[in-house]
Formats: sequence, C-alpha cells, structure tokens
Amino acid sequence: MKNGNFKKTALTITLGCMVVLIFIFDLHHYLTLDFLKEKQIIIKNYYASHVFITIYILRDSVQTRFRDKLKTINERLEKDGAFYLFTLRLVPAFPFFAINLLMGLTPMPLSTFFFVSQVGMLAGTFIFVNAGTQLTSPELLSGKIPPDLLIALALLGLFPLVAKKGIEFIKRKHRKMEGK
Repeated sequence: MKNGNFKKTALTITLGCMVVLIFIFDLHHYLTLDFLKEKQIIIKNYYASHVFITIYILRDSVQTRFRDKLKTINERLEKDGAFYLFTLRLVPAFPFFAINLLMGLTPMPLSTFFFVSQVGMLAGTFIFVNAGTQLTSPELLSGKIPPDLLIALALLGLFPLVAKKGIEFIKRKHRKMEGK
C-alpha cells in the first residue's frame, strides 16, 4: 500500500470506529446543537464569574505590582478618566465587559464609573437607535443618503467631543466653587 492510500485507509477506519463507539456507548446526544449551546452557556458563565472575581480581588495587587508602569496611565485617568470612559461607552468596537474589566483595575471611583457609564450608554443607545432608524429610509435603498442619516452619523462623531467640552466646563465651575 502506498503512503497516501495508507493514510486514507487509517483515517477511514478511525472515523468508522468513532461512529461505532458513539452508538455503542450512546454518546450521540452529546453531539446535538442543544447540548453544545447548553455547555457553551455554562462555560461562559463560569468563565465570567471566575475571571471577574479574580480580577476584582487582584486590583490592589495589580496596582502595587505594576505601580511604576501604571503611574502615567493612572495620572491621565485621574485627569480625563471620565471622558475616556464616556468615549469608550460610545464606541461599539469595545465590548462593555472588557471596559468594565479594565476600568476595574484602575483607581477610578465607583461613583464616577457608574455615573459616566450610565450617561454614556444612554447617549450611545439614543444615537445608535437614531442612526439605525435612518438606515431603513427608502432614500437609502435608492442609493441616496438621506440628510437625517448624515446628521445622525455626525452626532455620533461629535458627541464625545461635545461631552468632553461639557465635562471641562463642569470641572471649571467646580474648581471656581471650591476656590470661593
């Protein structure tokens, strides 16, 4: 037997034995889509609960261990952290769980994290829903871009910048009030 034929024969025999063993040991119910979905959910929940708890419990140790490397990042987050978080909440390319995980490792106060996240997610939802409703426009199907869609997309791009100016304005007002 040639080498190529031997490999094909061995593969065929192996696959045949696997199929026979699946039916002998009644393992076919493990190969259903429902079983795989159920196990995926279990694994996903296990992973999420253990990884987030581990990271949460290790926050202080991460800050202590990497103090020198995180110094610049922590300084920038202290200065503009709310804006960074707000912007990240508006960008759908960054999954919320990843943002939560990374921000959990920073010294950002929980109240700031909560408030900025809520405002950012609400604003992002409003803007994306508005843009999404414009995508069903009959004008778009005919190849024309409706002005409402352009406005929605412009809002999407400008909103983080307007929010940054708003945050800076609030900070200035707060500093003036503390100075009095």
